[in-house]
Amino acid sequence: MGLAALAFFCVLAAYYVIRPVRDQLAGATGSVALPWFFAGTFVATLAIAPVFGWLSARFPRRALLGWSYGFFIACLVAFVPLFAAQDRIGARALVIGFFIWVSVFTLFVVSVF
Repeated sequence: MGLAALAFFCVLAAYYVIRPVRDQLAGATGSVALPWFFAGTFVATLAIAPVFGWLSARFPRRALLGWSYGFFIACLVAFVPLFAAQDRIGARALVIGFFIWVSVFTLFVVSVF
């Protein structure tokens, strides 16, 4: 019980740390692009949800939890060098990708828990 409470605390803490960064970056790009952010989030969620449903039907919960959280941790770590190279990538493209990723992260990590 205590371990589950600690895990849920970590999941929510991660979300509450990442969300303001997402919102600040989205605000810096301008409110004109906001509909595109949400459209991208919709498309990404629509594409990933069936894959997640297929995985959850095929794998035991313990394995699914480990791989899901591992995937999202790896993605978060992968954003570090991307933000360091944002001059070459383009700040707007990076912000759009980060916004969509955080929105999908929120949906799946909380629902997986």
